[in-house]
Amino acid sequence: MVLAALVPSATAGFLASCQLCVPEFDFGGHTLVADCTANDPGNSVVSSLDLNYCIGNDNGILKAMDSGFFADSCNACYSTPTADGDNKAYMHCICNDQDQNPVDTHDIVDNFDGRLGCFGGKWLGDDGACDDWYLPWYLVGIP
Repeated sequence: MVLAALVPSATAGFLASCQLCVPEFDFGGHTLVADCTANDPGNSVVSSLDLNYCIGNDNGILKAMDSGFFADSCNACYSTPTADGDNKAYMHCICNDQDQNPVDTHDIVDNFDGRLGCFGGKWLGDDGACDDWYLPWYLVGIP
């Protein structure tokens, strides 16, 4: 009982309560940054999450994996836009020298009282405002 009180409650699927700050995955293709609604009504938090703690490369297949560190064997990761409201955030990578089927980060990442996390935690910290994360497309290589 006490342990449950120490772990923030999670909202399954982060897109239901978070707005991505950078629509395309950035900083090496594996960091999510979002402004998420906190449990306290009217409050939100901008946080970041290194997806290495949430996704792994299992013989060339990207999937949910606690501390999977997919970026050790995958590269050229990018996101694909989806229709508004469909609650999908697909990430594609080249793993084992082949383009992989995308993994839906929405199914893996949760909102823990305003902070992005997976497998019960893992967020990197509070990160100011979404505007702090904006980079022009020519600096991040987004066509």
